[in-house]
Amino acid sequence: MPNVMYTSGKVALLSGNLDWDASNMYVALVDGTYVFDDDHLVLDDVDGIIGTPAPLAGRVVTDIGAGDANDVTTMVIPLGVTCRGLVIYKNTLLGSTSTLVFFWDTNDDCTPINRPGDDGAVPVIWSNGADKLYQIL
Repeated sequence: MPNVMYTSGKVALLSGNLDWDASNMYVALVDGTYVFDDDHLVLDDVDGIIGTPAPLAGRVVTDIGAGDANDVTTMVIPLGVTCRGLVIYKNTLLGSTSTLVFFWDTNDDCTPINRPGDDGAVPVIWSNGADKLYQIL
């Protein structure tokens, strides 16, 4: 499946409940037990979260409608676990109210995300192209 913005993220953005560069945004790694479902609204709907989600620092909105953030280098995938995707969400400190925004399961080269763990830090590197982390088209 291609990378996608959850409907809950679209609604939050368009209703003013999500401000990319001001909201408390986080990224979570997920394993293969999580299956994207656009009916998922909040973090509690997501199974298979690996380790501790990380904050997205340095968020900006570009003049062409793209959102960007600093790369994340503090996430760890345990040995024997495989990362199959990323979930970005607005963190409210409660899983029952933390709005899902984006789901990624595909790399920039169109191959599926498939990163086996080795107990080491795993970099999450966002695109340096014009579309950055995401672009509203």
